Amino acid sequence: RPTAMVPPSAQAARQQAVFLHRVLARPQRTGAAEFRYRDHGTLVSLGRYGAVGMLRQVIGDRYLNVQGAMAKAAYRVGYERYVMANLGPVRMFAQMLVRWARARWLMPVKWH
Repeated sequence: RPTAMVPPSAQAARQQAVFLHRVLARPQRTGAAEFRYRDHGTLVSLGRYGAVGMLRQVIGDRYLNVQGAMAKAAYRVGYERYVMANLGPVRMFAQMLVRWARARWLMPVKWH
């Protein structure tokens, strides 16, 4: 719907940025392209305690409630996609290795 409001979220901002990039990259700017927001759901990280969320299914307009390990894995995949889009695949992989090594070998800091 052309008059529908777009929610103030990072998901909407990213979709708008990709849309604008495609519009400005066209050699001939004839015809008005129309932005269409697509809701892919919401994931919330609860730190090391896990994650919860609602994900939109690929087929249909139903939502899937996720929690626990599944939500944490989905959040992790989304985060790695974000890092790869901003830093590239080599730096993303290097960051993954560093995070894994730090979690495995370093003692957690306890503030007293």
